[in-house]
Amino acid sequence: MPTASSSLNQSSSNGTGFVYDKQGHIVTNGHVLGDAKVVDVTFPDGNRYAAKVLASDIYSDIAVLQISQNSSRPQPPSLKLLVLENSSNLEVGDTVIAIGNPFGLSDAMTTGIVSAIGRSIPVSVGGFSIPNAIQTDIPVESGDSGGPLLNTRGKMVGMNTAITGTNKIYGIGFAIPSNTVTKIVPILIQNGY
Repeated sequence: MPTASSSLNQSSSNGTGFVYDKQGHIVTNGHVLGDAKVVDVTFPDGNRYAAKVLASDIYSDIAVLQISQNSSRPQPPSLKLLVLENSSNLEVGDTVIAIGNPFGLSDAMTTGIVSAIGRSIPVSVGGFSIPNAIQTDIPVESGDSGGPLLNTRGKMVGMNTAITGTNKIYGIGFAIPSNTVTKIVPILIQNGY
């Protein structure tokens, strides 16, 4: 999975993303990008590309990047797309797999189960919640946000986005359902908002 890295006011933020289509659109969480307009995207093979932030939706925490066409490097020759599964088919107890870059450690995989569906994720700024989240027992660490949550068939059922816990003991993670991604991303690509 590509790693989305952005420079935010002289600080750096790391996250994970996934290739959405053959046009070089990459999807991640909006909170990973902050106010960045251009970010570096590093693929598992080590190649790094500049990507423009096309749009971000704070209400779903979904953002879309596009690998720059005028980059000194051509677009990656073989973009590997994830198949998005219907997340409404998930059930409590289903095994899921999270892919991410926890603490900057690239290409890490973690397994767990779906703990609940239809949760609301409170957002720290703005006083609203992201609805219909998938709750898992997979820890979502710094750098994992924006990474895919897969079912055992390797199809994407969600996008990891947040974690809650107390006293640094984490055991609850949240993911935005793939059905929300399927609904929001085409609008962000088409409209830019």
